[in-house]
Amino acid sequence: GLELGRDEIDWISYLFARSMPEWLADYNIKSACFVKNCLRRCFTLAFDALLGLLYNASLVMKRFKSWLPILLILLLAFALRLYALPDIPPGLTHDEANHGREAIGILDGLVLFFFPLNYGSEPIFSYTVAASMWLFGESLLALRIVNLFFSVATIGLSYAWLHRRFDQTVALATAVLLAVSFWPLASAREALRAGMLPFFMGTAVWFFWQLLDTRDGQKSQNDHRRWRLAAAFGLGVAVTLHIYLAARVAWLVFPLFMLYLAWQRRQTFRRSWQPVLAGLLLAGVLVVPMFVYLAQNPYALTRLSMLDAPLQDFRSGNWGPIWQNASSALLAFFWPGYGDQFLAYNIPGRPVFDEVSAFFFVLGVGSGLWRWQRPSYVFVLLWFGIGILPSLITGPTANTTRNLAALVPIFVLPAIGFATAVHWLKGRFGRLPNWFSPAVAALWLLFAGWHSATDYFIVWANNPDVRTAYQVNLVEMLAYL
Repeated sequence: GLELGRDEIDWISYLFARSMPEWLADYNIKSACFVKNCLRRCFTLAFDALLGLLYNASLVMKRFKSWLPILLILLLAFALRLYALPDIPPGLTHDEANHGREAIGILDGLVLFFFPLNYGSEPIFSYTVAASMWLFGESLLALRIVNLFFSVATIGLSYAWLHRRFDQTVALATAVLLAVSFWPLASAREALRAGMLPFFMGTAVWFFWQLLDTRDGQKSQNDHRRWRLAAAFGLGVAVTLHIYLAARVAWLVFPLFMLYLAWQRRQTFRRSWQPVLAGLLLAGVLVVPMFVYLAQNPYALTRLSMLDAPLQDFRSGNWGPIWQNASSALLAFFWPGYGDQFLAYNIPGRPVFDEVSAFFFVLGVGSGLWRWQRPSYVFVLLWFGIGILPSLITGPTANTTRNLAALVPIFVLPAIGFATAVHWLKGRFGRLPNWFSPAVAALWLLFAGWHSATDYFIVWANNPDVRTAYQVNLVEMLAYL
């Protein structure tokens, strides 16, 4: 620690003695030495404490500095989702109104296991909206704010997972795309049950990879942790199945990836297959009551019968509808005119990605296929492929809700494509300036954000047909009454 010199201590002691009463100044030389030692110790401890405080503050600032980018991204995402939330989208769709009606019914004591409105809907979203209305009142803001929070939480969870599985570039680029892109922004501002699916799918993915990362250590302690993770993983999968119909397909990513590990990473497979299987079995047990209820009350869910026509054609040997739907659904990611045609959720025909992001998306898919021996890349591709399977069957219309189980990997792929392009440029032209990659990323993401924000808040929100789709006149009449 720092200590004062003898001359400084003597000077301070002299001043201290001059300020003492006369009776105290008569003490002998031993007392004076005692005072000098006490002063020296006090000043030493004070300086040591100050230096320790400054050192710890510097460590906190360094740690905060590493988290500052994602905190700013989350703040941006929250602001974009909260801005004019009751007014954009304008009014209510019938799906939103039905969820609000279900939530108000719950608050009035009507407790159901499965709700018959919206052609049958899983229960978790309506109960969550009921809790929101209990806290904030029965309002349009309380109805829509649920998905706002889950959307922002999805961005944070995705960043944490990608930072562990890939690198800072992929994690940050994905977080920004999820924060500012049209599709995640629109789904976060709509009161639809599918909006909760990306968060709970991401939660299941997080615990699944925690299981894969568990190493053999102290047997009893490690086993306890492993089975706790298996329970959390199974619970996450079960929750997704109680949110939206597409989750009945999305969970297949986990057993399919385990088959890949059995082929390419046998040691990891041997270490983790039992807890993963236990988690999936737990999820199966937890969803049995819902499927028993639906088997006994088939009228509660009519959505499947409305969507299975392409599958019936496929079973009868007519592959044409499936092929047309699948090709259109894939083109919807990057080709103008093939995007979701449903006006309530999208500018009809608008693709998921702008021109630059579409290029990186295609590059990311190619990069993942090229790196098929690296598990993280294979998992993202599997998650993407399984997650969009419903729209491959039914086509691109309303795919902005049916593809939400794959929302995260869809926006991971252009981030991977960008990182691949930067890596190639470094290999082609040697060492690049430190500012090059952040500058190019900033230009790309600013363009993507500007493109999405203008399309959503200006073009789409002010379209008269959108106001008609959201029953604006009816909503305003009811609000007046």
